[in-house]
Amino acid sequence: MSGSRCCRVAEDGATFTNYTGLQANIVGFVNPTLFMTGTGTLTVLFDQPVTMLGFTNVLSFGLTTLSAEVFADTAGVLSLGDVNLGPVMFATFGETAFTGFGSVTPFLRAEIFFDPLVTAGSFRIDDFLFDDSDATVPEPGTVSLALLGLGLVGERIRRYRRASVL
Repeated sequence: MSGSRCCRVAEDGATFTNYTGLQANIVGFVNPTLFMTGTGTLTVLFDQPVTMLGFTNVLSFGLTTLSAEVFADTAGVLSLGDVNLGPVMFATFGETAFTGFGSVTPFLRAEIFFDPLVTAGSFRIDDFLFDDSDATVPEPGTVSLALLGLGLVGERIRRYRRASVL
């Protein structure tokens, strides 16, 4: 990822498609880190719908404000809303922090906006994490109906055994 736009880079179910800032690079081979310079937006597409997104960020220079907008589609047409992730300021060079958010509605695209205080401010993302599990929590009514069904089956078995004894 070099120049003002980065190429498509896949990372276990997420694809980083472009960064609109001054520069974007991948630093390191064993544990790659996204390194971005200047104000811009990082677009991330997901293979499966996700509900949580987070990353470890390392500010290399200056204060940065972060925000994100998520979309129900990969084209970026069906916006589910945006969230201000607040300003990020580190006391020392290379200090890290975790930034993340969750959504009630699953999304397939996220646009993460970085706005450093200075024009050439840089920002690194490491340990990009997201939840793509299909695990859902059943509604209380569903659980109640399942327990009622099991109770009825148990009663039917009990009656069958009683009838066969007589």
